[in-house]
Amino acid sequence: MIDVRYEVQRNVATATLVCDEKKAQEVLSEINTYNTGTWLEPFSMDTFVNIWTGDKLNPAIQMISSGTEEIQWALQMKDADNKNIEPMTVINYVELKMIDRSQKNIMTKKGWDEIFVTDADHIVGPNGSLYVNNHNGFNIKLRNHIKKNHFIGYTLYFCVVDGDDEFYCKIDPIIKIRGGDAKPA
Repeated sequence: MIDVRYEVQRNVATATLVCDEKKAQEVLSEINTYNTGTWLEPFSMDTFVNIWTGDKLNPAIQMISSGTEEIQWALQMKDADNKNIEPMTVINYVELKMIDRSQKNIMTKKGWDEIFVTDADHIVGPNGSLYVNNHNGFNIKLRNHIKKNHFIGYTLYFCVVDGDDEFYCKIDPIIKIRGGDAKPA
């Protein structure tokens, strides 16, 4: 399994995909078996992923508490000595999707701006998703006073480069952003 680790330090929540060489080769073998992993049809990595919050395995939802200032995404392909390994991985973009049951309409830029501080690197698509592009890393700042809880699905799209081959992949976890005025769920 590949680990997605969530940690909050200095009011920044970081989601890091951690994988060693053996795990990476197993996943590449699986991708080759099913002949998937293209730009148009990225290989879903969800069955290969464990999600951790701190030292707790948390397979469903990662909690982002009020007071968190920023969410960052990173990929690490490291061995036991913390050295970079092959294959290389590159994040292409992150897609955020509002999945609150109370949501009645497609999200707009104004709706996303109530939760996040958006700029030119954050684009709202016609489907209401907020796309996070690479500008000094993959990150997005949260607003100071979020009033209610929000459930947000995100898809992390990334490429695994193995020699001359490129395999496009994705994972689809869910985060819960806890508003300052909201009751714990």
